[in-house]
Amino acid sequence: MDSATVARVSLSNLKLKHATVLRLVAPAADSKTGVTFGGAIVGADGRWKAVSPEQVRDGDVAVSPMSAAVLLGSHASGNGSRYFTQIVLDK
Repeated sequence: MDSATVARVSLSNLKLKHATVLRLVAPAADSKTGVTFGGAIVGADGRWKAVSPEQVRDGDVAVSPMSAAVLLGSHASGNGSRYFTQIVLDK
């Protein structure tokens, strides 16, 4: 992975103390099979459950070109509110 083309998303810039990261992964940009989200394939019936979420604390999340990541986390203020953001890189 060329570090010049990787986006680094800082949890502190998003005011998050920790986050769960779910990644959209595929063999190629035009793949119709082998595509997973959070490590799991969505079933034909639409059912899905993450099997490999990443836990990040006080760091950065790297997002490669032609990929996507969803961050779920709690605000650093500790007020219990939940935060959601998605990062998609298409180049």
